[in-house]
Amino acid sequence: MYVIGVYLLAGAVLLTALTLSRLGGEEFSDDHRTGTAHVTQCTEQGPVTSRGFGYWERCTVKVDWDNGLHDTLSLEAVLTSADIGTDIRISERNVSTRTKSGFKRNDKTYAVEDAPTRPWLARAGFVLSLIAIIPFILLMLVIVFTLKSTMKWYWFGPQQQKSGEPVRKVTGWVWLRRIALLALAAWLAFRLVTWFEPLLSILTFP
Repeated sequence: MYVIGVYLLAGAVLLTALTLSRLGGEEFSDDHRTGTAHVTQCTEQGPVTSRGFGYWERCTVKVDWDNGLHDTLSLEAVLTSADIGTDIRISERNVSTRTKSGFKRNDKTYAVEDAPTRPWLARAGFVLSLIAIIPFILLMLVIVFTLKSTMKWYWFGPQQQKSGEPVRKVTGWVWLRRIALLALAAWLAFRLVTWFEPLLSILTFP
């Protein structure tokens, strides 16, 4: 019961981190593509979503960019229904990220001119997200060390060492499999680091 409580708390901390990141906002900049947005409709989201706690709105907007192009966008937690009928200046920024498979992807973030920004909230959210994953890391360590005495690494994962079973001979084929496992683990670790790269950028002060 205690363990369940710990993981429920970790989930609440993670949702709080997402909330702070959302409330941090995006900074408007003329260095990126800018235009005038016209909100057509909005739908309320909440109280608990992938963007954390609280209510926010997903709005459909038509944008007349300063370069003469036109777009219809669906923006999350950027505009509200109170903006319907008014001209809103927004900026679009391309953010290069990596997918879990390692391919680069250009995501877009949007900011409203003169909207308040709180970058310290986004940084606080990043720190909380790191704290939230600690219980899951500890669980993995507990499993590994608990089973260490009864498990034997022989294939791509631990294999049960039966009582009285003779020691298996480590052949060249076994070593080849082990090297392949290490290479796979190194590749996954590299992809994990590149996946967290956008989150690390939150800690970079302008």
